[in-house]
Amino acid sequence: MPRHLVTLGLLTCIISSGCGLSAGDTALGLGVAGGAAAASGGGGDKGHGDGGPLPLPKPSNPSPFDGETGVSTTPTLTWYAPGADHFSFFLTKFQPPDGYVGELTTTSYTPALPLDADTSYYWRVDAHSDTVGVGSGIGDVWSFRTAPPPGSLVWAKSAGGENDDRGNSISALSDGTAFVTGWFNTSATFGA
Repeated sequence: MPRHLVTLGLLTCIISSGCGLSAGDTALGLGVAGGAAAASGGGGDKGHGDGGPLPLPKPSNPSPFDGETGVSTTPTLTWYAPGADHFSFFLTKFQPPDGYVGELTTTSYTPALPLDADTSYYWRVDAHSDTVGVGSGIGDVWSFRTAPPPGSLVWAKSAGGENDDRGNSISALSDGTAFVTGWFNTSATFGA
């Protein structure tokens, strides 16, 4: 008599076309590895009817957020990845990120050494699960730019005209807005 591995458990379905379940439904799953159901694609240890692994959602909600600027040179990068229990982490100055850092078991990473100031970085997190029949969630490429070193020139604009003009003072707000006071004679051009 042939023997088959049978698993019985409670599972939450990741909704896909033709799944037969609605959002929030829970199903009692019975999988037979090597039996007739598995051979016909109607069960087995692969996760769903087409014989492939269940898709694991790709990581989301990165911090720093994608495209963020002024990031600390000693950041802690975090992400959200439900259902994953380990991650392949990539971080580099180049696009696409080919700088494989390693495997992580947490949803955060802090570089061991400070990053370069005023530099763009690209990062990606691939989510994995040790659960049989669950595939990987290959992450999107995210980017951020570190802050310039303290005291460095961030911007410069010229202003003035053909006749006498004077700048008296400059003040900057925390949002980056700058105020300049002074005077000019006849006409002046700002932001050139």
